[in-house]
Amino acid sequence: MVAGCAYCTAGHTVFARAKGMTDAMYRELLAIVGMAAETNRFAQALRVPFEPDLRG
Repeated sequence: MVAGCAYCTAGHTVFARAKGMTDAMYRELLAIVGMAAETNRFAQALRVPFEPDLRG
């Protein structure tokens, strides 16, 4: 979805529906993907630096 590939989005949607994804789950997925895409664009526009590796 983020890459804008309609073929991939349609294919993955069909597979997810076959595994039981409901309309409510699909709407939530779209909201999450949209929010992530907007956040990424915002971070790129502000040139937010990467966080340091906090694993130790």
